[in-house]
Amino acid sequence: MRNDTKIIAHSRLGKGSDTVCFDVAIEGNVADEYIISVEYPVFNGIKELCEGGNDQFISPVATGFLFDDPAKNFNGTSYSFTGIDKSLGMYPSGWEYPMQFMAYITKNVGGFYIGTTDGGCTVKSFTFTGVGNNTLRAGVHHFLDDLAEENVTFDYEIQVANLTEGYWQEAGDRYFEFAKDQEWMQKGKLEDREDINTGLFEDTVLVNFGIAGNRTDTPGNSITEHAKEQRERLYKLYTETLDGNIFNIYLNYWQRNHVSNEFNSTWDTYFPGSVDEDFRNQILENGDQMLLFEFNTLYNANYQLGSDTNKLWRSRAIQQLRGGKSIFTWTSATDHREGWFICPSVEEWKEFCIAKDTEILKTYGANGLYHDVGTAAVAPQQCYDTSHAHGTRVNIIPEYIEIERLSKELASDYGQYSVGQELIYEQLLPYVDYFQARANGGLLSWMENDRFRDVLEAGDAVKIPLFDYVYHAYGGLRVDGFMMPYEELGDGYYYAMAFTVLNGGLPEYNYEFSNLADVIDKVHMPYLEFINELGAARTTYGKEFLVYGTMKKAPTVDTGTVSYEYLNSNVVLKNDTLRGIATFDRVITSAFEHDDKIGVFLMNISEEDLNTKFILEAGRFYGIETGKVKCYDTTTGTYTDLADVKNGEAKCSVDLASRKVVMLVIEKAE
Repeated sequence: MRNDTKIIAHSRLGKGSDTVCFDVAIEGNVADEYIISVEYPVFNGIKELCEGGNDQFISPVATGFLFDDPAKNFNGTSYSFTGIDKSLGMYPSGWEYPMQFMAYITKNVGGFYIGTTDGGCTVKSFTFTGVGNNTLRAGVHHFLDDLAEENVTFDYEIQVANLTEGYWQEAGDRYFEFAKDQEWMQKGKLEDREDINTGLFEDTVLVNFGIAGNRTDTPGNSITEHAKEQRERLYKLYTETLDGNIFNIYLNYWQRNHVSNEFNSTWDTYFPGSVDEDFRNQILENGDQMLLFEFNTLYNANYQLGSDTNKLWRSRAIQQLRGGKSIFTWTSATDHREGWFICPSVEEWKEFCIAKDTEILKTYGANGLYHDVGTAAVAPQQCYDTSHAHGTRVNIIPEYIEIERLSKELASDYGQYSVGQELIYEQLLPYVDYFQARANGGLLSWMENDRFRDVLEAGDAVKIPLFDYVYHAYGGLRVDGFMMPYEELGDGYYYAMAFTVLNGGLPEYNYEFSNLADVIDKVHMPYLEFINELGAARTTYGKEFLVYGTMKKAPTVDTGTVSYEYLNSNVVLKNDTLRGIATFDRVITSAFEHDDKIGVFLMNISEEDLNTKFILEAGRFYGIETGKVKCYDTTTGTYTDLADVKNGEAKCSVDLASRKVVMLVIEKAE
């Protein structure tokens, strides 16, 4: 950086305020010696807030995790993981930070919140790391949108605020107060929108993700007659067992040529596609929906190697900071594939993506669109190739969002309102109706969790529905679980599926990396039938809360934990399996507000029935000082009085049968 370049920073604390506000600007940036980012503010010397190991770090990483005792656990005492570093704290990214805040608290006491108030999409990184001697460091990096801009004002505040309650939902509530006024929220609540697929939100009980949808007779991309027969039998079993609709997302085997040309290449590697009409008709005749899995960021780096066409697309690939083109690499036991991440500012690429989406909707009758490895997953946020249309503006998030906007507009023109992606960040909410994730599967799944898996295995981190807590009532339906109805998964299956549904999402069966040869023999019927227990809550008696409600803090129910052995072979790893022992809370709880009522959901995931007694703090958390707590009877469809709310509290005693949903409704006294 040149000597005459200045970083100008301010901080201020208003009279009577609990929030310190910071801002930062740059003067004298030089295009040929450009600044990449500036970090401000930086907080050094952070220690334990309170002794006793009750400190927690609240992070939106991969849509939400809670890390215990970071002063110890981020300082190499037990793990190589040292916290959220610059690469893991990148925003906006569904893989990293889909929201722009973090918090550090002592459980049930309080702490502090750090967030930015950017209504745009400036790339940032939120870091919170150990630096030795039980000491922590926090900071916010701000990346320049345009490297050639001489004077840069980051036109938002960095806020540091008090938290006084000591639970993660308090940080979510504070962030919502900022988020509710931003452009990405202006379509309003889901229940007031007309551009959504109500069948997906209201009537679907299962997402069947990654199932191969190709034919037996396509050269270079076919399945065997046996696999076809297994697939049809499997789907028949689903439809005969489940009391609700299935949302199907085909794996990319539907393309004309899969293995050597998987990542977006020329038109004729896609079309005419290898879609099995028998399977498609089986789905549609059951009243279910079908989509085709595709990539809208990748072009096969090995397609027509050495040809002029190949060289042309290479020139359109995203350039990394230190030179070289950004490549997505996929390696398994059977193949190695590479795809260039294409810069979304390239007009020809945008046209190709929309033409592909059009063909999928027009010719193949898809009920929407699904984009994998997209902008919210691992696609780079910046491109340093100044010959592209974005020029010296390296932030390419707006171009990614524009492609999703065009896809949403296109799908709506065809009467289909479902556009989905792998993962999500907040700016996508107006255009992405659902997102596919795996984090709720915890140790039973992989990908998002891999970077701190050892912390999860030790029980020092836990998944929290942080993104859902802020945005559930406004869109971005979570598809999660990464399960199959296979007994090898162990009874942690019940936790992953119930945690997803009771926090407002749709449960997913994932067949991406599985062989269709023996799927019927592996189906464990109690697992499949459990979907009906969850589906009934979402699509019938609990619909107003689980589909359209605003998430609230769930009551604390201390019933201990249970541990299960698990094995998951649906992975592409060196050892080809995930295995171990996973420990979960015995009872899952969630709460939602809708039409001045509170719905509280509980599920005992253990094998034994139990009774739990707890104080429901209706005044503190829901603003209800006087009222009734009623329990819904799923057998009779009626409510019975459970407890009175007096002075903001209700003493509850609830019987929890094994693996059954219990719904309580809290109503204010008239």
